[in-house]
Amino acid sequence: MVSLLDARAVAVTLGGREVLHETTLACPGGRLVGLVGPNGAGKTTLLRALAGLVPCRGEVRLDGRALAKTPPRSRARRLAYLPQGHVAHWPLPAAELVMLGRLPHRRFGAPPTATDAAAVTRALKMADVQDFAARRVDRLSGGERARVLLARALAVEAPVLLVDEPTASLDPYHQLHIMEVLRDYARGGRLVVAVLHDLSLAARFCDEVMLLLEGRMLAHGTPADVFADATLAEAFRITVLRGGEDPDRWLVPGTRIG
Repeated sequence: MVSLLDARAVAVTLGGREVLHETTLACPGGRLVGLVGPNGAGKTTLLRALAGLVPCRGEVRLDGRALAKTPPRSRARRLAYLPQGHVAHWPLPAAELVMLGRLPHRRFGAPPTATDAAAVTRALKMADVQDFAARRVDRLSGGERARVLLARALAVEAPVLLVDEPTASLDPYHQLHIMEVLRDYARGGRLVVAVLHDLSLAARFCDEVMLLLEGRMLAHGTPADVFADATLAEAFRITVLRGGEDPDRWLVPGTRIG
């Protein structure tokens, strides 16, 4: 299976400390990949390295081509990134903010095309924010604003989508909805890599899970394989409660160990 995104011995040093040790992975299209691990495990650093936003050793390849050698506009069309806790700095209507996701597809200064408008409409609907498309983003709640920012990333319609804690500020209804959106976005050959803290959401929706611990890949595989009791005890120092059957298996934290 052809990989859309590869990391080959990627390592990151910040402030004189190696926060991500040599990590190698291959991510084919058509998958939602969850990136999990305790606080400080290196999840955001790995995601930023995959996006080409932090200096790293080793090599990241996008669709078989070195990311560092991919022209910026081509990279922006093929890889969309939503950072953790991102904020909107301008008092734009939500639809106009989402339209910014289409900039890589237009010449500088060119007006939006019908194709751009259609992509924005699809993104607004996917993120369930079409009802307040005309409202200023600085007048939305935190959860509403987070969904608008996700819609901006979706509007790029890139083959690779990297998102950092996309459900962090959402209520349970919208957590489930956004995970469904990410899963559906990955279908048809696209790749989504999502940093997640909710193990139950990762277990239910992800095709693969990468578990980081202290800057190293502790486990990588299906949720059933990665979320084994011994592995979760080592990484998170917890037991878990389990139930359900595929595709609706669930797990929740049980007790702390130690």
